[in-house]
Amino acid sequence: MLISGESILSFDKSLIALMVIFFLEYLVVKHFFLQPLNKVMGEREKDVRDAAVRHEDALARFNEAAREMEARVGEAKKQGASLRESLRAEAAKQRAESVEKTRQEADKIVGTASAELASAVTSARQKIDGEVVALARLAVERIVGRAL
Repeated sequence: MLISGESILSFDKSLIALMVIFFLEYLVVKHFFLQPLNKVMGEREKDVRDAAVRHEDALARFNEAAREMEARVGEAKKQGASLRESLRAEAAKQRAESVEKTRQEADKIVGTASAELASAVTSARQKIDGEVVALARLAVERIVGRAL
């Protein structure tokens, strides 16, 4: 039902006022809300990127320090093994020298003891030889019953 002179699409002046109010509200929201929010989000994104870069740098330095430390530990192990082998060889040499010295001293003591024993045996044989004659004379005198 059409009212006289009105068409289905009519132009209302309040529509212009609504559009102006909407545009002004958009400008206010943009200026006081969206721009600060975008600025904060941009700074946060920049901080996150910077933190990621710092993290990567720190991780790279850590990995490099770990590799360097592992290399130092490996070198220290090599030096320790070398030193240990050197000390073992020196200890074996000193032990061999000590054993040889002890063996020489033992041989010397055995030689001295053998010489003393041989001298004692010779002395004992000479003494026995001298006493055998005296004992034989004594035995003959007792058997014969008179002194010889």
